[in-house]
Amino acid sequence: MLREAGIPIKINRHDGLMHLKQAVIDDEVNTNGSMNQTTSGNRYNDERLDIIRDHAMTVKAREKFLLLWKDQERFQEWK
Repeated sequence: MLREAGIPIKINRHDGLMHLKQAVIDDEVNTNGSMNQTTSGNRYNDERLDIIRDHAMTVKAREKFLLLWKDQERFQEWK
């Protein structure tokens, strides 16, 4: 559904890596943890979701994400 809505999705071309779910909401708030941000993940799984309200940490999280997003060797567009 995300791809159909025009939202680009990338996948990691390497197997066996630990992964973290993170969302940068704006310049002040970001979330991270193990939780799949879905109805099923919210309802049935025991997960962790941290909500961080800190400008400096949120900007750093966004910058790290953008570095990963631009890494064309490690990540490729999902089709």
